[in-house]
Amino acid sequence: MFSTTYTKSFYDETLLTSMRSAAVIVPLVLKLTGAHSVVDLGCGTGSWLAAFSANGADDICGIDNNSLANADMQVSRLNIMKHDLTQNFQLDRTFDLATCLEVAEHLPL
Repeated sequence: MFSTTYTKSFYDETLLTSMRSAAVIVPLVLKLTGAHSVVDLGCGTGSWLAAFSANGADDICGIDNNSLANADMQVSRLNIMKHDLTQNFQLDRTFDLATCLEVAEHLPL
């Protein structure tokens, strides 16, 4: 059985490195893809979504099963869809770009 508890301290520890990475990578990705809409599977605090938004993506959506306080999120909760990523789901729309970073190793085989 797969079980992981994602605490505030887990997200606090990864936030700074995530933000630094996103600040470097996101402008390059947007320049290469021209993406305006981005979905991030396993978005955590939304740090990558915040970087996409800050660099011109005008339509962002995160999907995660976290229960962080609103103050810990880097984007509005209105941009987050809560879903257990171990379960199937379907979106009723498409996006220019989908990201899934540092997620697979947290999911069961």
